[in-house]
Amino acid sequence: MPHQRDVKAGYTFSFIFIASIFSVHYLVTRDISFTLGIVYTVAFASYIWISYVEKLNWKMILCVGVIARLLLIGGVPNLSDDFYRFLWDGSILNEGVSPYLYTPIELPSNISITNQEFLLSHLNSTAYYSVYTPLHQLILSQATSLSNDVLTQVNAIRVFFILGDVASFYLLKTMIKSRNMHLLSVLFLNPLLIMEGVGNLHVEVLTITLVLWFLYLLRYQKFLLSSVPIAVAIGLKLTPALLLPAIAWKNRWNPGMVWSLLVILITSALLFPMSIGESFRHIQESLSLYQKTFEFNASFYYVFREIGYWNKGYNIIATLGPTLSSATALFILALVFWGTWKKVPGAELMLFSWTIYLMLSTTVHPWYMLPLLPLAISAGYSYPVIWTFTVFFSYFGYTSEGYDTPFGWILAEYSIVYGILIYEIIKRILPNLTGTPTDLTVEHSL
Repeated sequence: MPHQRDVKAGYTFSFIFIASIFSVHYLVTRDISFTLGIVYTVAFASYIWISYVEKLNWKMILCVGVIARLLLIGGVPNLSDDFYRFLWDGSILNEGVSPYLYTPIELPSNISITNQEFLLSHLNSTAYYSVYTPLHQLILSQATSLSNDVLTQVNAIRVFFILGDVASFYLLKTMIKSRNMHLLSVLFLNPLLIMEGVGNLHVEVLTITLVLWFLYLLRYQKFLLSSVPIAVAIGLKLTPALLLPAIAWKNRWNPGMVWSLLVILITSALLFPMSIGESFRHIQESLSLYQKTFEFNASFYYVFREIGYWNKGYNIIATLGPTLSSATALFILALVFWGTWKKVPGAELMLFSWTIYLMLSTTVHPWYMLPLLPLAISAGYSYPVIWTFTVFFSYFGYTSEGYDTPFGWILAEYSIVYGILIYEIIKRILPNLTGTPTDLTVEHSL
């Protein structure tokens, strides 16, 4: 009888979870903050119950996750308008023109693309050159070449991302200890991953797949071969380069030097189209503007910005942005040197390297922390899971007129995440001081 109740509870929470994902995608717009927050909270609470209380079997987890994703195919993204630029860039490439050569408003009159006026009217970055990598552009090009219908193009990208998510599921399944199979749902049923990936088309979904492939190869001691997925991950989205110091330094002699050379060669080949002609200068310009002008849902940056206001009387982002980028590099290198000396597991070094980047960034969109999930599962930390809930607070600033930074909610977001982070670090340190080994949830060989 108790087993029967558990089965019913599992089905009930799975239904609530799927219904909540569906509601966020179709029924609630991002400017209705209160309703959006309630529905997302229900989705996240169901996800936590399924993952840590019900602990569904892997077949049920796969089924629920696939259904939740397939239900999103009926509509365009509603939480982010980045997809208009995705379709624009893919369509430009289909015309044989590099997306890095012109901003949307600079496009010569002799070049026309499908749905040009419609896309142009919805773009949020008409004066910026594209910064999406050639590999990302290739996916967008293939999707937009299939049809002139916007929804069909969007769904083509979604199918590709769903396949990536399923691949991530099976890669993680091979690495998790049998007693921790419920952790499959921690990744695969994460509502932020589903909404921002398949829902809003952010390529971090595929970054996760490649990072898991990388961890999988390390787990089975295929060290040199692991250079392929991490290089492809960088070729798809530059941020996985944050993981390189932890692995390169930990294996700094042979075969570490060979591994690093392979990563550099593969990455250079994948990014080569960005360096042709004016493309490199245009990308540098866009990245510089991003670093010196964009700010969203940051943490320490806002503190330093306020200090700048007090001292200078104006927003110092033009100098503060690059300074924080340099500080990020220094802190990551210091972490790697110290962590290697202290024999900190590679998974933890990679997780904290990415965390440092997010802590010091001027812009932290919700989808930016999705790649933390596989690293967190590998290292046995929970704060990134909680972060996928609190980061949603950043959506509460959207109104019908635009965006008004919700500083109260952002303070709550980071207070919760940093509090849990500190608690988990202390919890790890104390057993080490007493000589008690920690038990990681994923077997790996980093």
